[in-house]
Amino acid sequence: MKWLFLILFIVSGFEFSLTVRAQVNPGNLGFEQKNIFPWLKSYYSKRKYLITLDSNTKHVGQYSLRFCFDTLSKNISDGYVTNNLGLDVIGKKLKFSAWVLQSNPDDSAGFISCVVSQDIGERKTAARGRSIINAKEWTRLEWEMNLDTFSVPVHHLRLNIGAKGKNIFWVDDITIYVDGEDLYSQPSFASAKNENITPLSIQQKKNLLHLCYIWGFLKYFHPQVAAGKYNWDMELFKMIPLVKKVSSDKMLSEALVTWIDSLGEVPVCKNNDTEIADSVFMENLDLTWMKSSLLSGDLKNKLNYILANRHRGNSYYLSYRPVQNLDFLNENNYGKWREIDYPNELFRLQFLFRYWNTIQYFYPYKYTIEKGWNHVLVKFIPLFAEASNPVTYHLNMSELVNSVNDSHSGFYDAIVMPMKTTMVENKLVVSSIKNDSLANLYGLQIGDIIEKINGEGVKQIIKKKIHFVNGSNYPVKLAYMNAYDYITGGKDTIVNLSIKRGEKRFSLRAKRYNQFQIQSKKDTVRWKILPDNIGFVNMGILEKKDIDSMFNQLANTRAIIFDVRNYPKSVIFTICKYLYAKPTAFAKILVPNLDFPGTFLWKGNIVYGPAAADTGLLHYKGKVVILVNENTQSHAEWTAMALQAI
Repeated sequence: MKWLFLILFIVSGFEFSLTVRAQVNPGNLGFEQKNIFPWLKSYYSKRKYLITLDSNTKHVGQYSLRFCFDTLSKNISDGYVTNNLGLDVIGKKLKFSAWVLQSNPDDSAGFISCVVSQDIGERKTAARGRSIINAKEWTRLEWEMNLDTFSVPVHHLRLNIGAKGKNIFWVDDITIYVDGEDLYSQPSFASAKNENITPLSIQQKKNLLHLCYIWGFLKYFHPQVAAGKYNWDMELFKMIPLVKKVSSDKMLSEALVTWIDSLGEVPVCKNNDTEIADSVFMENLDLTWMKSSLLSGDLKNKLNYILANRHRGNSYYLSYRPVQNLDFLNENNYGKWREIDYPNELFRLQFLFRYWNTIQYFYPYKYTIEKGWNHVLVKFIPLFAEASNPVTYHLNMSELVNSVNDSHSGFYDAIVMPMKTTMVENKLVVSSIKNDSLANLYGLQIGDIIEKINGEGVKQIIKKKIHFVNGSNYPVKLAYMNAYDYITGGKDTIVNLSIKRGEKRFSLRAKRYNQFQIQSKKDTVRWKILPDNIGFVNMGILEKKDIDSMFNQLANTRAIIFDVRNYPKSVIFTICKYLYAKPTAFAKILVPNLDFPGTFLWKGNIVYGPAAADTGLLHYKGKVVILVNENTQSHAEWTAMALQAI
């Protein structure tokens, strides 16, 4: 049972064919889309402005953005829109240009501004803007900002347009210049165009391996780095080409020592130590790479000194949430950058290195990973470095993410058929129909066994795709393959199925859909009494408000079957008050140790059961039976654990 979760979702394409989005002007700065997205309206204060696209009054193109004082129309806002943009080029000076027009040029109608932020939380920012005034004709507003005080690339630009008063105004054709050139006329720093991909040499593989180790170690252990004094991704981007050029182990150590020295002083810590208390969970700690014979004595000494005098507690990148779950902070998000669907080697390796080190230091079940987490890194370095197209890159990401064998990792996208399938005795069986009218179009029935899809056997499809599926074990992976249509879903709209129905075998042509209305019947019976006076509870639909009535009706049954082959609501805490004779511990709490990343701390027990105020509560004395299967995941596992402790 995995009761402390590190949730890792990667949104991207899965199938063996992939459409990469064209992002010529991803910020919609000319308002030429049929909606204003990704501009977002604000609704925080008094709503009195109507903000719409205007096709009649515009500077260029088809539309401008119109702001009008209006307290009666639908969808009115507080007159403020914002747009977070990725600044995906490197430069020293920003220039902003926008065309504005107002109905009454004598009064200030509003403003346009930009905030440049070094980090996602806008702890280090600079802002500038212009008022909208004296614009009786289309007027160009311009302003500049220096990036000298920022470590580039910065995290984002936030464009703001705000209204004030009752003056109608229009904004159009916003342009951002970096060092005198239009931002979107320049190639993205992440661009893989004209990249010359060649196989890594043995030395390059070793160099990148140790760069990953040390980059992640310094991020969490070096006091200056952990304090956020460096753009740590940018440091990696500088080091990748440098270590790839290094031709010997000695030169690698020299380059890494020079890099570490450039990061500033590491003060002697009062609690200088490398010892770990016996109460600390150490199964995941793995710093054996620091003893590698490939590293020089000088480099090893520096690493061990940093370890002994490491950063402790919350950092620029990490802090505790309530109940001491981890909050990962200030990680650069490149989702709004152009060409990030298939970026260059720097960003491909950055994805690998960031994910690998997150698991290395903060995933509580790392020690259960088959073949070991170091083996995963060795395997994927050449795969990411040499990924020559979007399909290969995305499949590598999917396989990497799911290498942790955890049901909370995920990576998926496909069009699907209106049915649900289940593996029964190693056969793919149609177990329910999601949309009767669509399924009837091509004659699928519940109980049909699908043997082939487009001529390919189901076993072959599973073998080919199982590596890209999340799940803690093989049955769970199969369950996810069915639940999320990895087997029957795909890129083609029309699909040929080989079906076995009873003793008959035949073929039929079916259709996949991007979306459809799910019409499958839902079970509404939350509990009932079976023959022989056995209670049955459907934990997937049981509500907290039902629990008292349920136990009153089932109080005299011989046993209660709790069906947890679903995803229960938050009812188990209350249920245990009726089932436990006294407060009972059923789980131990393990939290990441921010004083020594890679280790974990035991923080006591989880206790359920009747409280002192529950003295008059019914105590059920019959037997308890728990139904679980491969679909019992996450909170369902937690529920089953609590029921097992009775």
